[in-house]
Amino acid sequence: AQAFSESARAADALLIIAPETDGHLYAWTLLAERLGLRNLGTSAQGVSICGDKLKFAAHLRQHGIPTPPTLAGAQARQLAGQRPIVIKPRFGAGSEHTRLLQTAPMGLRDEARDGESNSEISATIAQRYVPGQPASVSLLIGPQGAIALPGGEQIIFKTADRLTYRGGRLPLAPPLNARATELATRAVNSVPGLRGWVGVDMVLADRAEDDCVIEVNARLTMSYLGLRAICRDNLGAAIVDVPTPDSPPQFTRQRVSFDWVGRTQLEGAV
Repeated sequence: AQAFSESARAADALLIIAPETDGHLYAWTLLAERLGLRNLGTSAQGVSICGDKLKFAAHLRQHGIPTPPTLAGAQARQLAGQRPIVIKPRFGAGSEHTRLLQTAPMGLRDEARDGESNSEISATIAQRYVPGQPASVSLLIGPQGAIALPGGEQIIFKTADRLTYRGGRLPLAPPLNARATELATRAVNSVPGLRGWVGVDMVLADRAEDDCVIEVNARLTMSYLGLRAICRDNLGAAIVDVPTPDSPPQFTRQRVSFDWVGRTQLEGAV
């Protein structure tokens, strides 16, 4: 904390890039606010709302935004009729420790394995698995509103019992992009304190009415790498000084893919 404080005070502004895991993003954001620093990202209030996946699912439902049924791990058995079921950390990032189960467990302590501790298990949620295309939309949020950037597919490696994030590919086809943008905008507009770069993860189903939001990442996401590769403007500068909605960043008509370690590859014109 001392090193962070000293470095941050010497800067004109800071952008906190930290995972939600174990409350890291919230803790560092709260410290920046207490130090009176200029944070280019979301406020501690916004991070708190989005970072707790159990509470955020309830928040989305309260605002009429579709999201899968989500329960605390100890209540996972109640989803027995909605299989398969996703089990994942209540405070987590990057699909870490995310499982796909065909039957609901009696309780998350029954699911401990692979070296996971009881404390990790107790902070797990259960969520109905939603079939469809995993997708994400990144937005720049400034004083005059949110700017949705081109959405993209998420590459999720699926095994019999695991879901693992492997990167993405963008942009989405125009009809899917319109659906994804509308849903992402509704989600971010429901959360106070969001600013700077925000990513919305979702599943696009066979029918638009079945699309649903999975989570909102109140921080810089991996999609930045792909979007930067096809952006005609300085995307980093747009995070520092978010443009107005009528002057959004411009992008080339190219397709780009990126993997989970940050490598990008242009794949030709859309």
